[in-house]
Formats: sequence, C-alpha cells, structure tokens
Amino acid sequence: INTRWKFSVSGSSTLDVSYDMWLHTISNPGSNNTPSDEVMVWDYHTGGVGPVGSKVATVSLDGATWDLYEGNIGWEVHSFIRRINTTSQSLNLKDFFNYLTSHRGLSSSKYLNSIESGTEVFVGTGQLNVNSYSVNIN
Repeated sequence: INTRWKFSVSGSSTLDVSYDMWLHTISNPGSNNTPSDEVMVWDYHTGGVGPVGSKVATVSLDGATWDLYEGNIGWEVHSFIRRINTTSQSLNLKDFFNYLTSHRGLSSSKYLNSIESGTEVFVGTGQLNVNSYSVNIN
C-alpha cells in the first residue's frame, strides 16, 4: 500500500492531518456494518490535539518515529502519531499493519475496506491544501 502525500495547512486551529483506514471481519461489510478496527497514521498535528486511548509503544517505521496509541470507541483504534510533523510523506501503509499484526495482536485475516485521508479540525478554523496525493494498492 504505497502512498505519497504533499500538503500544506493554513489557519489557526487544533487539528490533525492523517490517513484513516477501516478494517472489517467480512470482505464486503456495507455501510451499516461497524468496523472491527480503525488504523490512523498522523503525519501532522497542532494545537494539542491527541488521539483516542493511551500510548502503548514508540516505533520506527518508514524513516520516522511514531508513538502508537490504542483505545476503543465501539471498535479498536490504533493511532500512529508522527513525533516530528511533516507535510510531505512517502509511506508503505502495509508496514503499519505488519507492526500491528506482529506486535499488537491484530488479526491478519481482517479486510481493509477503505483508506481515507484528510484533516480533522477540532477547534478553530483550518484549511488543508493538497499539492499531490496517491495510493497504490498491490
């Protein structure tokens, strides 16, 4: 799952810019089926925003250091928070899934049903300007 993303952020706010990936136990869950897991990869955050859950590990993946938080909001949430913000990133998102299956007990039999990316503005105003973005799933 190779991805590249280059963006800029403007405004004064509390926000994150992240990938958001949804896992299910069935291959075609439809819109009314609750996911089993959500995997987030935060490239950028500001204003004191934090992820769901508690910090469980610090890991090095794809040339960066990430703090991993885990919590439950009706499904398991695994959030990789980049220690040093970036606005230009090339990642293999499969590396994050591999870490979760090898070290955190995530089942490898789950299905990746969608990949989203964008910003979550919690307080204030903000604008995300995307210069380039791609995801290639092999």
